[in-house]
Amino acid sequence: MSEPASPSQIEQGEGGPVGREPEPRREPVFNMPPVVLALIGICVVVHLIRLYWLTDDQDFSLLIRTAFIPIRYSGRFDLDFYAFSSPFTYAFLHGGFAHLA
Repeated sequence: MSEPASPSQIEQGEGGPVGREPEPRREPVFNMPPVVLALIGICVVVHLIRLYWLTDDQDFSLLIRTAFIPIRYSGRFDLDFYAFSSPFTYAFLHGGFAHLA
């Protein structure tokens, strides 16, 4: 026989102590690690900013700076901050809502 998890789960029955069944755990709404949920949230926030807050020129400028463009590393262009950050920031750019879903 298994023992109850804690003394509070013991009830007195007619023939002695009776163990109660622990309440079943509720599954989380999104059964994913918190890091994955945070990354999905960042992608959605970046998409909403691009869609509703930035003008077309600002959006294009953001894409040029933060998208991963391999020719940037060909030696023809100066290596700036965006050359080093774009391998990480390109993951947060998405083509549209359908691409996010």
